[in-house]
Amino acid sequence: MKQVCFTGFREGNYKVTTYSEYDPLLMSERLVPVLKYFDGRPTDEALHAIFVEQGVHLDSSLVRRLVDFEILEACDAEPNLFPIVS
Repeated sequence: MKQVCFTGFREGNYKVTTYSEYDPLLMSERLVPVLKYFDGRPTDEALHAIFVEQGVHLDSSLVRRLVDFEILEACDAEPNLFPIVS
């Protein structure tokens, strides 16, 4: 994972920069604690655990955005593959 910098907090959202300080991402304070579930297990298992244990449903488009912003990274055996969520 690239370096993630929390550069601010306002109205329940963290301002996060990763690959570029000019393209920050706002992350809700409910999202930050569940990132630890993406620990190398398959994405669908992580999403299920997040829902069961935290009561938080993450949409596949949000997971894709987290990969795009380099907050999450694919861990597939084949290079350049993104996690696929059905």
